[in-house]
Amino acid sequence: MGAAIWARGTLTRRAQASLRCSLVPLQKLVRHMASLRLIVAALVLAPYTASFAQDMPAPEAVVASDPERSGMVTSETVTPEARLRALLRRHLMQCWRSPIDLPEPSRLAVTVRFSLNEDGTLSREPRVVAPRRSWFQPHVRTAVDRAVDAVRQCSPYPMATDPFLADRYEMWREVELSFAPPP
Repeated sequence: MGAAIWARGTLTRRAQASLRCSLVPLQKLVRHMASLRLIVAALVLAPYTASFAQDMPAPEAVVASDPERSGMVTSETVTPEARLRALLRRHLMQCWRSPIDLPEPSRLAVTVRFSLNEDGTLSREPRVVAPRRSWFQPHVRTAVDRAVDAVRQCSPYPMATDPFLADRYEMWREVELSFAPPP
């Protein structure tokens, strides 16, 4: 059998044809899976792109299909405030390093207030609202630094380009957010 397939280190024509026939479906499947991956990625990212958002109904009519994954509230309608919270959470999660690796992470909630310009950039430095006395506890100070750094690094914020929030600048000009590790 080995001699029929290999002739002096090369595949015989019959073995090559057989191998080619069995590889073609596999190659098609791999290409199909790659295209499926692109389609799934496009579907997942589509709600966050401006071109898709223009085709979306008004935020009051959008129904949150999966609140766990989308970060949106479960109700018949999504209010502009809920959309703003979800958009901020999604955007800041890319920049924030959770203090879960620090001692007593459940006590390391940080509240930060910051102001934004109409283009979504920070208008001034973020201010820590809570905890007030973080200078004497190193792990609390680290949590505060991570929250403030996340606010700085995530600028510019996407509300200026969001078709439903761009004209509601008064709603997101001054933002106060709490950063808390997951329970």
